[in-house]
Amino acid sequence: MQGDSAALLQSGDNPTNDVVEIRGRLYSRSSYHLRNIDLEEGKYLQHYPMLNGPVRKMNQCLRRKIGDLANWHISVSSTPADRIDCQRFDLDRITPAEARRSLVIAAPRHEIAHHLWKLVSVKDHLSKPDARVLCFGAGNGLECRIITAMNPTAQVIGTDFIIHANVFHTKMKEVPHTKLSREFGSGSFDLVYSNHTLEHIYGDVGLVLSNVYEVLRPGGCFLSALPCEASSSNPVKDRLPELIRKNSPFGYSDIDPGHPWKTDVFDIYDKLTDAGFREIRFFYLAGSYLENIAAVAAKIAHGVPDNRKQQSSTKGVSRLLGRASSLARHLLSNPSLFELAVKLYYGQASKRDEKNRRTYEVVLLCSK
Repeated sequence: MQGDSAALLQSGDNPTNDVVEIRGRLYSRSSYHLRNIDLEEGKYLQHYPMLNGPVRKMNQCLRRKIGDLANWHISVSSTPADRIDCQRFDLDRITPAEARRSLVIAAPRHEIAHHLWKLVSVKDHLSKPDARVLCFGAGNGLECRIITAMNPTAQVIGTDFIIHANVFHTKMKEVPHTKLSREFGSGSFDLVYSNHTLEHIYGDVGLVLSNVYEVLRPGGCFLSALPCEASSSNPVKDRLPELIRKNSPFGYSDIDPGHPWKTDVFDIYDKLTDAGFREIRFFYLAGSYLENIAAVAAKIAHGVPDNRKQQSSTKGVSRLLGRASSLARHLLSNPSLFELAVKLYYGQASKRDEKNRRTYEVVLLCSK
């Protein structure tokens, strides 16, 4: 079910009955999508989401578009809550052997960890001899390299609309997300994987998902991760109509036009269903995301299970020692103070999300 986007945004009201509780966590039925942005404008926004780039005319044009309510589409899902299968992911599913294979990759362990825990959920598909895998929105191809480490016989292809100069994977192609089926043909892959790509799509998300469905073989899987930015407990969501109307440069960090699709599990479920997918499931990591990624990185570093408990279950001195240990691990794995500051910021944000019963990042898994 879809509401009148302009009317809802101009009134400043949010859809009623928006908040749904599933397994003790809060989700939203609504989503927002910035549209009418062409390919070149989209590329520019990805580089300069605060609209502070070197091309003045482009900055002005995009400011007008972002501040025009007609360019924002809002939809409200009527899907029953009992159809949404959203469960916590158990990091113990990552075996020492799986973690140890990633040691051959010359990349920071925390970056590998961001992909590894997600890919473990489809290890049955990845373990097939000569499995064909497509990673779209692959950027520098790190996820392609991780998959080949997990299964050296896998045939992995990475795509993006811009290929980085330095990549981890040799088989990278510059292909728009809406032309995957034209490039590769129907039924070409056992698995399609994307990590934080869908939220960057300015055009028709349904068209991209239809392309993914088309290139999958019968019984194949689509695995993807993206943020839940339309979450009912996200304070920016409730202020979005006001921020758009004001269109102030000081509000761009909250609007974040670099993420044009602000969604949650209900809207994602609807779009996947419309594209033809079935057996749709969602996963998330509970607790501090920073701590969870540190735990996966520790497994990669040592090839043994990390027996640390979540900080929420520790008290006093043990909690302080756990935090000090986590900080030391990050300093050792990545000496960049800027990146460390960013990780600490998101670590604190994920703790607030947990307190508000909000899921920062959701991983979807579905079948053709």
